[in-house]
Amino acid sequence: MNSIKDEPEPPKRKVLRCPKLSDDGQIIFPHLFSNWVFKLGEIACIKIWLALDGGLMSNGLTKLMGQVLDRVLSAPDLGNVGATRMLLVARGALPLGLSVHFSWIFLFFAVGVNTLAWLNILVSCLWFWSLLTAWGVFPATARNVKIIIISTCVVEIPLHAVIATVWLGPDPGFQFLVLIAMAVMSFAFVLSFRQRVVLICTQGVLFITLFMYSTFAEPIQLLPPFETSLLLVSNLMATVTGIILVLVAQDIVSRHAEDRLTEEHDRAERLLLNILPPEIAEKLKTEHDVIADEHSQATVLFADIVDFTEASASMSAGQLVARLNVIFSEFDRLAERHGVEKIKTIGDAYMVVAGLPGPREDHAQVMVDLAREMVTVMPYISGSLGGRNIPLRVGINTGPVVAGVIGQSKFAYDLWGDTVNVAARMEQASSPNEIRLSETTYQQLTDHEDCEDVGELDLKGKGRMRAYAIRPLDG
Repeated sequence: MNSIKDEPEPPKRKVLRCPKLSDDGQIIFPHLFSNWVFKLGEIACIKIWLALDGGLMSNGLTKLMGQVLDRVLSAPDLGNVGATRMLLVARGALPLGLSVHFSWIFLFFAVGVNTLAWLNILVSCLWFWSLLTAWGVFPATARNVKIIIISTCVVEIPLHAVIATVWLGPDPGFQFLVLIAMAVMSFAFVLSFRQRVVLICTQGVLFITLFMYSTFAEPIQLLPPFETSLLLVSNLMATVTGIILVLVAQDIVSRHAEDRLTEEHDRAERLLLNILPPEIAEKLKTEHDVIADEHSQATVLFADIVDFTEASASMSAGQLVARLNVIFSEFDRLAERHGVEKIKTIGDAYMVVAGLPGPREDHAQVMVDLAREMVTVMPYISGSLGGRNIPLRVGINTGPVVAGVIGQSKFAYDLWGDTVNVAARMEQASSPNEIRLSETTYQQLTDHEDCEDVGELDLKGKGRMRAYAIRPLDG
């Protein structure tokens, strides 16, 4: 009888034993600590499953996530748009990454893969530093944000996927974590476009390689089916949740940026309308030629503060500007109430026009009414400033003008023509608290009350012209 030589048995792979089941179907771990950890994991999985079953992206949860991420959006401006946006995304994503690594620590200790558990403890230090940096405990500079993105999404997540897949094989699904890094790379504007494309392609190749790993290599440790399924489900859930959070965070960051852009646009519109009439502002945005319009009839008013130059000699620069601001702000309020167009201030003089850019038949009368209120309100302004009474001289003239915008920078809406010059001369010829009108303005008034013919005046550069006056008001 031929003796058969016993062939040596092939080396057995180290297999972690599946936990035993008790009579009532409960899982029994050899240690109380492991059983407690598994219970927590079981409860967490049930909670997550119920959330998914109830609709993860339901309106209520989306609103809650939006509120949380809106609070995250209070991150400081780093002076770099890409770095600032990535800092906002990192503030929302890093807590998820850190919590996932903590869960892996307990899970790996529970199933006996201590090497990967200790590796996760080491890696969690990196995530914890990144989290503290994102939330401002450490300096949140553009350079540090770039370090966070590179260390977590370029190095740690892919390296973690490689080590876990080599150790446990592709079945637990650690290769899917590479998809999270690819999602982040799509929005990592702190890196150049070329760098992002190269990294995404590299991570894509890495994902395919890890997915096919089982066809050419065996894992170091092979987990039983139960633990493998548990890790696969948890990794898939972490991947899906991570990608969703990255996309939601990016969407909210984009909406936040759009809201800020809208606010800046509205602010620019308000500033433009403070400089130009609405009709002229619209023309300026659509036309590139010189804006100039001829108006056959308009009424121009000049108002000048009497002896303000001498009074301002004893004031500081701040006091001077503050006084003018109080006076002219009140004039602005009156002009807006009467529906006339402020043109500009020249030193201590105030210029306003009625009858343009849109025509109105009562332009002369409304300008006289405005002048009366301007003179009347000056004693009250003087009292609020705590000084002596501030008198005002006013000159008004009616006639054709040219209005438009010239120049390429610091442009302004202005008037030209003889009508403007005569209005200025009328103001110079008036007495304190007197409103001086030209004959053309007087003829268009519907209310001649309080108007007095002062005869012909010799106006500089214009010769003799008839004028009318509304005499000083008492007080």
